[in-house]
Order: sequence, then C-alpha cells, then structure tokens
Amino acid sequence: MVEERSDGPSAGSAAVRRRAGLIARGRWQEADRLAEGVGDFAGLVYVPGGDALAHGAGAHRVDDDPLEGRELALKALLLANRGVDRAVAVESAMAVLESPARRDAVCFWTAVMVLTFSDELERAEAACGRAEESAEWPGTAGCRDTVGLLRARIHAMSGRTEEAIDLLLVQLSSGGLGRLTGIAVAWAVSLLADRGEIAAANDLLEGNGFTGSMEHAPDRAELLAARGGLHLSGGNFERGLDDFLACGRELDARSVENSAVIAWRTGAALCAAAIERRDLAFALANEDVAHATTWGAPRRQAVALHVLAVARRDPRSVDLLKEAVALLDGLSCPELYRAGHDLAVLLGERGELDEARSVLESARAVAERGGNAFWAKRLETAVRRLGVSDALPLTRQELAAAKLARAGYSNKQIAEKQMVTPRMVELHLSSVYRKLGISGRLDLALTMTLAD
Repeated sequence: MVEERSDGPSAGSAAVRRRAGLIARGRWQEADRLAEGVGDFAGLVYVPGGDALAHGAGAHRVDDDPLEGRELALKALLLANRGVDRAVAVESAMAVLESPARRDAVCFWTAVMVLTFSDELERAEAACGRAEESAEWPGTAGCRDTVGLLRARIHAMSGRTEEAIDLLLVQLSSGGLGRLTGIAVAWAVSLLADRGEIAAANDLLEGNGFTGSMEHAPDRAELLAARGGLHLSGGNFERGLDDFLACGRELDARSVENSAVIAWRTGAALCAAAIERRDLAFALANEDVAHATTWGAPRRQAVALHVLAVARRDPRSVDLLKEAVALLDGLSCPELYRAGHDLAVLLGERGELDEARSVLESARAVAERGGNAFWAKRLETAVRRLGVSDALPLTRQELAAAKLARAGYSNKQIAEKQMVTPRMVELHLSSVYRKLGISGRLDLALTMTLAD
C-alpha cells in the first residue's frame, strides 16, 4: 500500500489477525471455533457493516445452520478482501444464499456484499427479494433493516441514486439502526456529496456525531471514505487526502487490498492530482489498476483506469478513458457517467467535438433510462457547453486563480494571495469554467489546459 504517514491504525487486533491467518491457510473450522459462533464471525475479516452486525444489530442465530455455510461466507469474504479468485468468491457467496445460513443476518449480509463487490448486482437484488418474500427470513426490524441497507447499496451502484438516498434517509429517520447508523450515514453522505449537496452531507455527518478522528465509530473506514469524498466534492483536497489515506491504513490493518470493498485509492489519487502531488497520485492510481486487474470486475477496472487518466493528465489519458467507457458499456451506473463526461472534456480540448458530443449523448441517454436525473441534467448541460467558449485565452489573473483552485486553496485564501476580494476570485473562476467548458473545481483536476 502507498504510505504517507507512519501513525498506526485503530483497528486490527492480534485476535483478528490470528483469525484471518487461520482462514488464509484454509483452517476454516479452527477459525470458526475461535470466533465463538456466527454472531462474531464478521470480526474475522472486514466487511462494511460487519462489526455492527457482529455486535447484534440485526443478527439472528440459526441453530441448525451447518458449519459449512459459515465457512463459505468467511471464504467468500476473505477472497473478496484480498481481491483474488472473484469467480470462487461469487460461487461461495451464492452457496451461502442457497444454504440454511441465508437465514442468518450476518451470513446473508456478507454474501450479498460480496456479490456487490463482484458486480453481481442482479443476483444481489434477487437475493434481497427472496429474503423479503420468504417465511424463513426472520421478521425482526433489525433483519428488515439489513435488507433495506443492502437494497440502498444496490440502487446506488445501479445508478438509481435518488431511490438509494431516499431509502437511506428514511431508515436513518426511524432512529432504529443502532450501530448500523454509521454505515447508513457513510453511504448517504457519499451519494449526497456526489450530487454536489455538500451542506446536506455535512449536516448528516455532524448531526450523527461523526466528526474529528471518529476513533471508536462503527464502520470508521466507510465514514472516513465518505468524509474524504465530501471534502473532494467541496474542493478541500488536502483534508480529503488525509481522510482517504487514513481509510487505507484502517483497511490495511484488516488485510483488505481490494478497492472494490472501499475505493479509498480512487479518492486519494484524485485529491493528490488536484493539489499537483503527481507522484503520489500516479503511484496510487497504478496500484489501483493492478489490484483491479487481479480482481477482474469491470466496474472496478474502469474506475481504476479513469483515475489513472486523471493522474497522468497527458495525451494517453484519452485512451485510458475510452477503455474505461468500453468496460462500462451496457451498465447504467455513475461510473459510466463520470467517465463519459471526463472523456468528452479531453476530446473537446483536442478539438474532437463530434466524438465528444457522441460520448456525452450516449452517457446522457443511459442516465435517463436509469432514472438518474442528476447526471442526465449534468450531461445535457455538458453537451450544450461543448465547443462554446468566450474565444479568449485565460487572463493572467484567471490562470493564476485556476491553478490555486486546483491546488486546493479556498476562494478566501486565493483572494489573500492575489490581494483581491473573494468576490473577484469567484468572478475569475466562473470565467475560467465558462472558457474551458467545465463545471467546477473537480473538473480542474482532469483538464490538461492548465498543465505545465
């Protein structure tokens, strides 16, 4: 893992490492005995929400659950965390869902999460549907909450962002999620930040007490990644980088190498690229591509290539983004919309307006079919902006403001450096965005117009 600081992680006790080691050597039964039952097995290897479930939030012990079902859940999760043997991980997860272990919330959650890591969203959604309709599934509120949260995750990954946010906010408003509140907040904050709803996302974090180091918060890794994404969307790139790297250390302590579990390298590389830390961005992006290639899930590979395109910010970036878009062909997901948008930005810079327009129109059509109104509107706006500019080069003040903004400085800080008012900085940056045909600070991280 690419390291920035030597401060140690908060997670990763000796017991957890011993259990993970037993699993890695194929000693499933010994690891299971060490876990003292299914209710605690989520602590063996990391899964988002697993610590909360292991402490009883929605857990339901199935007395006649065979040991084999628990072993399969552990095996699927270990393979997913290491990012190897995706086909075997999926096969193991499906076997769990076809065994009595499916009636246990921990095993069920683990199996469905592995399916989402593997881009098997149709199978994951079908499993949730069967659980809701089956008389075997425990009827407690906690078990219903686990299915609701999983459905929200599947909706989000399928591009149904509005449905996912609504479902998460309804569950949070009920006040009954207990220790699962952390995972619900993290997922909701990530979605709101991606839509540019910075204030709402920040209020959700602070309103639930997730501030500072969050040292003892359940699902700290997910919360750190969500807050990092919030900083990234808001242009606070240094703080975003700190949170993403802290998330990476947390996962490293739990032996999680696969960015399909939490895409911390993606966020860290984008933040590093935005503040011109090109070596760090490039190292993170290359590491992400290597892990994604080993895991083999198309979505994860496409995101890794996209981030590498941002980190390189050179003529090769166009080819990388074309490859990413090709991998996402046929999927309705935010990753496709972002890759299509950023590819069009670079094609527009090269004067290839017809191809850029075609890419945007295709992505917009997919967003509309998938019901993602936010991205459909953003892509439609990008089509209108394409090729439209003031036909003037950036002024010296605009160029200086743009470079400072891309380096992560706030409008107030830029104003102090340039000895102008914050309002003047706002006007300069608005002019930059209009002339370059981009929508804001995040797009500055990709555009090559300002490259030295």
